[in-house]
Parts: sequence; structure tokens; C-alpha cells
Amino acid sequence: MGALNVFDVRVVSHVGGLLVAEILGGSGRIVARVHDRALGSRAVLVARPETIRITLPGFGDQDGEVLRSVLVDGRSEVRIQTDGIVLRVFEPGISGRAAGERVGLVLENCLVLDSENESTPT
Repeated sequence: MGALNVFDVRVVSHVGGLLVAEILGGSGRIVARVHDRALGSRAVLVARPETIRITLPGFGDQDGEVLRSVLVDGRSEVRIQTDGIVLRVFEPGISGRAAGERVGLVLENCLVLDSENESTPT
């Protein structure tokens, strides 16, 4: 299946395909583009690194900071910290991203799965 960004979340809102969720067991929020999801429900959010788009700061759904960028198998693996979490993002070729660089992020085509612990209180 390959590399994935996987987070246990509680859905805060979902408007116009844009989901905002709180990360369970930690701090921070994540914003992703997904299909319908019930407000307040616990879920597992899955974002493939190659479907996360890096933009200029302020032009994505959320902003973050590049922690590192390395070339792996002909593509760049970029680690980006946003609101207390770290995302793994793939870009083709050498990205030229530098540690400390501010970027915008768009998490597209994310998958939201029912949590196995749906009945567990938050």
C-alpha cells in the first residue's frame, strides 16, 4: 500500500468538502478535503503523501513549516509540521524545500474511516 499519513481524529466540522478535525491523543487540528462525515464523530483520517499539495503560505487550507526534505527513489520526501502534527509529503524530483520554510498545504482526496473505538468517550 505504501506510505500513509494516518491520524485518529474527532471531526469538528465538514463544510463544502473541507473537513476540520482534532487529533486524538495529542494536540492540533488538521484540515483535509474529504467526502461527507458526521459532525462530532470519531474517525481515522488517511492522507497519502503524494496527494498532499504544497503551496505558498496562505494559499492552502492550512500552513506549516518544513522540517526536512530528502531525495528518496527519485522523489523528494518532505516532512512538514502543522499545528502540532507532522505530515509526510512526496514531491516529484528535487523539491528545493529548506528546513524552516513556511508553506501552505492542501490535503486532497483524503479517506475518512470509521474508528474502531467509535463508542469510546473523547
